[in-house]
Order: sequence, then C-alpha cells, then structure tokens
Amino acid sequence: MMSKLLGIKGLIIATGLHDAIVQAIKTRFASVLESNDAILAAVTLPMFKLRWLRDQRKKETVKGMLAAECHKLIPCPGPVQQVAKMPVSPTTPDSSSFNLQDFFCFEEADDTISTVETEVMTYLRTAETGMEILKQFL
Repeated sequence: MMSKLLGIKGLIIATGLHDAIVQAIKTRFASVLESNDAILAAVTLPMFKLRWLRDQRKKETVKGMLAAECHKLIPCPGPVQQVAKMPVSPTTPDSSSFNLQDFFCFEEADDTISTVETEVMTYLRTAETGMEILKQFL
C-alpha cells in the first residue's frame, strides 16, 4: 500500500495526503515492519513470500533469516543419540574391517544443510500462492 501511495504522482487536490498516509503507516506500524518475527511470518505465507519486499539486500537478508530458522527446527543429535546411531559390530580396532575414517565421517550434517537451503529456495521460487503448497515442505 505504501509503495502504491508513493507511486501516485500528479495529484492536484490533497497533494500532501499520500505523504501523510505513508508517514502515518510508518509511525503506526514501525514495530511490526522492523520485527524479525513479523517479517518471517509474512514470508512463510505463500501469498506474500518475498513479493512485498522491494530492496534486494533486504530480500537476501530475509532468505538467510528463514534458512536460519529452518535450521533451528532440525534436531541436532546429542551425544546419547549419536552413540545410539553407531552400529554395533563384533569388530575391534585391530581387526581389518574396522575403518577409523568411517568412524569420524560427518558428511550427514553437510547433506542436512544443503537440504534446508534447497527447501527454502524451492519454497520461495514456487509460483503457487495457496496454503496447500506448504504440504510439500513438511
């Protein structure tokens, strides 16, 4: 609404009205317009996504914020969970089938990071604006 009001040129009557409305919106909704939670809420609604942001740097910042929030939702395995994931085998460090490199392999975390980034970018690039699109990203 603010961008449309700012785009209006050539008013003859009430020339300062659109400037007053824009200033009133900025004053009234300043806390919401600068709130990271509100920005993320708007971006996660398929109808809005990044369409309402005009500044490219702001769009990139919001993409990073969304990816960071998605990373927080992925559970990080604690020490107990990591031990539970390790396969139990009768091999010992002296046996030929024991591979020390496999023990210290952490490639799974890298796959998770790229998956989150890919999912966020896929969501933001989809053209659909209905809430049904969110089911694809569960």
